[in-house]
Amino acid sequence: MKQSPAPLYYRLLRRGPPLRSALRAKNAESRRESTNFDEASKAGKRPCRRRTRAKAAFTLLELMIVVVILGIITAIAVPSFVPMLHRSQLQAATESVASFLGKARVRATSERRCVKVVVVTATNTETAMTHLQMQRYNTFDCENPGPLIDSGASLYGVVDNLYIETERVTVEMRRPAGAALGTQELIYRSSGWLHSADATTTDDDVEIRVTHARLSGVQAFRPVLADAHGPICVNEPGVSLGSNPSCF
Repeated sequence: MKQSPAPLYYRLLRRGPPLRSALRAKNAESRRESTNFDEASKAGKRPCRRRTRAKAAFTLLELMIVVVILGIITAIAVPSFVPMLHRSQLQAATESVASFLGKARVRATSERRCVKVVVVTATNTETAMTHLQMQRYNTFDCENPGPLIDSGASLYGVVDNLYIETERVTVEMRRPAGAALGTQELIYRSSGWLHSADATTTDDDVEIRVTHARLSGVQAFRPVLADAHGPICVNEPGVSLGSNPSCF
């Protein structure tokens, strides 16, 4: 007589202790859940089922509150940030002007030629900004130009330009009253000193005033002094020349 196969449960139990332990734990959990369900039904309560908690997220109201707070902070910070930006632009333009004058002085001494720095105001509306232009003499004498070094070129040759990044910054050269040279130019000799058109050397210093149109009062400009004997000095905003400038 053929023997019927053993139930699946007993066949799984024969496979080893780990499987038997897992099956016993699962059976015990099923019995506990069944007992809890029966007790809740007898007490007249609705059985509780385990639910998965939904993921938390921001609501539309919370996002709107954050946007309003950011707008208030921006409205408070912008008025104080804009003048700081203008002062930074003025400082950068002043340092660029002083560096440009230093390059002209170095070129004059290294090439043994006179180098002129001129303030040029463009009339084209697309590039209507004041800039500095560096011109090199095509002769070895600044005062009495002799034969040209390059006969096919003009007396002055443009070698470099300095364009200010913003149109709100202007550059102006100021000379003492009675100075012989043009007010918007200066000339470095091969010695590194400024060229004097007369015998008087006390009026050869040139002040280059860098001004920002959006600033007011003493903070609106910074002076750069081109000393007749070579040094180039930069002062703090609104401080007159000669009051502890930074020279190089």
